[in-house]
Amino acid sequence: MTAFNPNPQIGPPTINAIAVFNGLIYVGGWFQTIGGPARTAIAALEPTGAATSWNPTSDGGVNALAFGGGVVYVAGGFTHIGGAARNQIAALDLGTGNALPWSADFVGGPALKAVGLSGNSVIVGGTFLTLAGSPQRNLACLSAVGTVGVEGPATTLRVGELRSVAPNPSRGSVRIEYALASRSPVRLEVVDVRGRVHAKLDEGIREAGPHSVEWSPDRSRRLPSGVYFVVLEAGAHRSVMRLVELR
Repeated sequence: MTAFNPNPQIGPPTINAIAVFNGLIYVGGWFQTIGGPARTAIAALEPTGAATSWNPTSDGGVNALAFGGGVVYVAGGFTHIGGAARNQIAALDLGTGNALPWSADFVGGPALKAVGLSGNSVIVGGTFLTLAGSPQRNLACLSAVGTVGVEGPATTLRVGELRSVAPNPSRGSVRIEYALASRSPVRLEVVDVRGRVHAKLDEGIREAGPHSVEWSPDRSRRLPSGVYFVVLEAGAHRSVMRLVELR
């Protein structure tokens, strides 16, 4: 046995999930301190066992972690994590620990128990009969917006959803495609990880069917390289896709 001993504390502490990513050890469970400082339910540890400054702070237990593209997807029994209201599943920025705009709109039922990634789909498991307002038993596949999928990758179109953002990563113009199930008011924006709007791409009443927008970032504004999010609001529903800008 090595000297590694983060010593999680709360009576009794539990560790439900462990993942190693970029040389750090990410843990989820139910504890109030780990690796030295106060950390609630989720933390990143150095190989020595010391907690890093990454601190999303969850108000409920964390049961599962999945990593992809600078984001960690977290499932558990929380209603608030990374500084934002999120019901039992969230996407957290690996740099800041903040909750990203992605939200699966999960309400009710016991805590989600498992999460995994397959391409652009997020697969979640637990004990539930509905998810995101649709019938779904115990296992579901979500798109980047959190739309429920049936029998495989999420392809079910609700009110509206983003279909593609390409090329991605991008060094220039980006083509954004979305689809609406019915005539609906829409707003299409590009935001950063803090939710600040960098571009408004489309707004107004749009008819049902596919739509596309070309976006060429204004180079004079020196948009920094990094992770951004294309956000589509269609009626009361939101769809989000990640975009990486390179310089």
